[in-house]
Amino acid sequence: MDPALQGTSPRRSEITGVLFQALPYLRASAAYGLSSLLSVMRSAPAVVLSAGNLLIQPIAAPLPIFAYIFAPVIIVLQVLLGVVVYAPLRGIAFVSGIFYPLYVFLGVACITGGLLGFCARILTRGLARYLPPAHHLPPSSNETEVVGRKNTLDVATVQYLLSRYLPA
Repeated sequence: MDPALQGTSPRRSEITGVLFQALPYLRASAAYGLSSLLSVMRSAPAVVLSAGNLLIQPIAAPLPIFAYIFAPVIIVLQVLLGVVVYAPLRGIAFVSGIFYPLYVFLGVACITGGLLGFCARILTRGLARYLPPAHHLPPSSNETEVVGRKNTLDVATVQYLLSRYLPA
Protein backbone atom coordinates (compact mmCIF):
# COMPACT_ATOMS: atom_id res chain seq x y z
CA MET A 1 0.00 0.00 0.00
CA ASP A 2 1.07 3.58 -0.59
CA PRO A 3 2.38 5.41 2.58
CA ALA A 4 0.53 8.60 1.57
CA LEU A 5 -2.74 6.70 1.58
CA GLN A 6 -2.11 5.05 4.93
CA GLY A 7 -1.81 8.45 6.77
CA THR A 8 1.73 8.04 7.97
CA SER A 9 3.84 11.15 8.38
CA PRO A 10 7.10 11.65 6.52
CA ARG A 11 10.29 10.81 8.33
CA ARG A 12 12.28 13.38 10.27
CA SER A 13 15.21 13.37 7.91
CA GLU A 14 12.91 14.37 5.08
CA ILE A 15 11.62 17.42 7.08
CA THR A 16 15.08 18.66 8.04
CA GLY A 17 16.21 18.23 4.47
CA VAL A 18 13.41 20.50 3.28
CA LEU A 19 14.31 23.14 5.92
CA PHE A 20 17.96 23.10 4.91
CA GLN A 21 16.91 23.60 1.29
CA ALA A 22 14.83 26.69 2.30
CA LEU A 23 17.60 28.24 4.44
CA PRO A 24 19.42 30.08 1.61
CA TYR A 25 16.14 31.67 0.53
CA LEU A 26 15.42 32.80 4.11
CA ARG A 27 18.91 34.29 4.45
CA ALA A 28 18.64 36.15 1.16
CA SER A 29 15.22 37.58 1.99
CA ALA A 30 16.39 38.67 5.48
CA ALA A 31 19.48 40.38 4.01
CA TYR A 32 17.35 42.12 1.38
CA GLY A 33 14.85 43.29 4.01
CA LEU A 34 17.62 44.60 6.26
CA SER A 35 19.35 46.46 3.43
CA SER A 36 16.00 47.98 2.38
CA LEU A 37 15.35 49.14 5.93
CA LEU A 38 18.82 50.68 6.20
CA SER A 39 18.46 52.50 2.88
CA VAL A 40 15.09 53.93 3.97
CA MET A 41 16.65 55.06 7.26
CA ARG A 42 19.57 56.68 5.41
CA SER A 43 17.32 58.54 3.00
CA ALA A 44 14.78 59.72 5.59
CA PRO A 45 16.81 62.75 6.79
CA ALA A 46 17.37 63.89 3.22
CA VAL A 47 13.64 63.70 2.52
CA VAL A 48 12.84 65.65 5.70
CA LEU A 49 15.48 68.29 4.92
CA SER A 50 14.32 68.74 1.35
CA ALA A 51 10.71 69.12 2.52
CA GLY A 52 11.83 71.62 5.15
CA ASN A 53 13.89 73.45 2.54
CA LEU A 54 10.83 73.80 0.36
CA LEU A 55 8.91 75.30 3.26
CA ILE A 56 11.68 77.65 4.46
CA GLN A 57 12.95 78.86 1.08
CA PRO A 58 10.11 81.36 0.44
CA ILE A 59 10.60 82.83 3.90
CA ALA A 60 14.42 83.00 3.66
CA ALA A 61 14.57 84.45 0.15
CA PRO A 62 14.45 88.15 1.19
CA LEU A 63 17.09 87.77 3.95
CA PRO A 64 20.07 88.80 1.76
CA ILE A 65 18.23 92.04 0.95
CA PHE A 66 17.87 92.80 4.66
CA ALA A 67 21.53 91.90 5.19
CA TYR A 68 22.61 94.52 2.63
CA ILE A 69 20.28 97.14 4.12
CA PHE A 70 21.40 96.58 7.71
CA ALA A 71 25.11 96.02 6.95
CA PRO A 72 26.25 99.40 8.40
CA VAL A 73 24.29 98.81 11.60
CA ILE A 74 25.70 95.28 11.92
CA ILE A 75 29.28 96.51 11.46
CA VAL A 76 28.83 99.28 14.07
CA LEU A 77 27.36 96.77 16.52
CA GLN A 78 30.27 94.38 15.91
CA VAL A 79 32.79 97.16 16.62
CA LEU A 80 30.91 98.23 19.77
CA LEU A 81 30.73 94.64 20.93
CA GLY A 82 34.47 94.27 20.42
CA VAL A 83 35.22 97.48 22.35
CA VAL A 84 32.64 97.16 25.12
CA VAL A 85 32.59 93.41 25.73
CA TYR A 86 35.53 91.55 24.21
CA ALA A 87 38.34 93.98 25.10
CA PRO A 88 37.43 94.20 28.82
CA LEU A 89 36.94 90.45 28.89
CA ARG A 90 40.44 89.89 27.48
CA GLY A 91 41.85 92.40 29.99
CA ILE A 92 40.13 90.68 32.90
CA ALA A 93 41.38 87.30 31.69
CA PHE A 94 44.93 88.67 31.43
CA VAL A 95 44.89 90.21 34.92
CA SER A 96 43.30 87.06 36.35
CA GLY A 97 46.07 85.00 34.82
CA ILE A 98 48.67 87.22 36.47
CA PHE A 99 47.07 87.12 39.93
CA TYR A 100 46.05 83.45 39.87
CA PRO A 101 49.05 82.18 41.91
CA LEU A 102 48.41 84.83 44.56
CA TYR A 103 44.73 83.87 44.61
CA VAL A 104 45.60 80.21 45.14
CA PHE A 105 48.14 81.01 47.85
CA LEU A 106 45.73 83.25 49.78
CA GLY A 107 42.92 80.75 49.36
CA VAL A 108 45.02 77.94 50.77
CA ALA A 109 46.17 80.22 53.61
CA CYS A 110 42.58 81.12 54.50
CA ILE A 111 41.43 77.51 54.44
CA THR A 112 44.42 76.40 56.52
CA GLY A 113 43.85 79.21 59.04
CA GLY A 114 40.19 78.32 59.33
CA LEU A 115 40.96 74.65 59.91
CA LEU A 116 43.64 75.46 62.49
CA GLY A 117 41.30 77.85 64.30
CA PHE A 118 38.52 75.28 64.29
CA CYS A 119 40.84 72.59 65.66
CA ALA A 120 42.16 74.98 68.34
CA ARG A 121 38.60 75.85 69.34
CA ILE A 122 37.68 72.18 69.70
CA LEU A 123 40.88 71.50 71.67
CA THR A 124 40.36 74.40 74.10
CA ARG A 125 36.72 73.46 74.68
CA GLY A 126 37.74 69.88 75.35
CA LEU A 127 40.48 70.95 77.76
CA ALA A 128 38.15 73.35 79.57
CA ARG A 129 35.58 70.59 79.89
CA TYR A 130 38.01 68.09 81.44
CA LEU A 131 40.16 70.38 83.62
CA PRO A 132 39.16 70.63 87.26
CA PRO A 133 37.14 73.73 88.27
CA ALA A 134 38.97 76.70 89.79
CA HIS A 135 37.75 76.19 93.36
CA HIS A 136 39.56 72.79 93.49
CA LEU A 137 42.89 74.30 92.52
CA PRO A 138 45.54 75.06 95.16
CA PRO A 139 45.88 78.73 96.06
CA SER A 140 48.15 80.79 93.88
CA SER A 141 51.76 81.16 94.95
CA ASN A 142 51.70 84.76 93.79
CA GLU A 143 49.47 86.14 96.54
CA THR A 144 51.52 89.30 97.08
CA GLU A 145 49.70 92.39 96.01
CA VAL A 146 51.47 94.76 93.70
CA VAL A 147 51.10 98.33 94.88
CA GLY A 148 50.16 100.86 92.25
CA ARG A 149 48.80 98.38 89.72
CA LYS A 150 45.09 97.79 89.43
CA ASN A 151 43.17 95.04 87.65
CA THR A 152 45.92 92.43 87.93
CA LEU A 153 44.83 88.79 87.57
CA ASP A 154 46.55 85.71 88.89
CA VAL A 155 46.44 82.25 87.31
CA ALA A 156 43.72 80.89 89.61
CA THR A 157 41.39 83.80 88.79
CA VAL A 158 41.88 83.36 85.03
CA GLN A 159 41.19 79.64 85.30
CA TYR A 160 38.11 80.29 87.39
CA LEU A 161 36.78 82.80 84.88
CA LEU A 162 37.47 80.46 81.99
CA SER A 163 35.69 77.58 83.68
CA ARG A 164 32.74 79.76 84.62
CA TYR A 165 32.13 81.44 81.24
CA LEU A 166 33.11 78.71 78.78
CA PRO A 167 30.27 76.27 78.11
CA ALA A 168 30.84 72.92 79.69
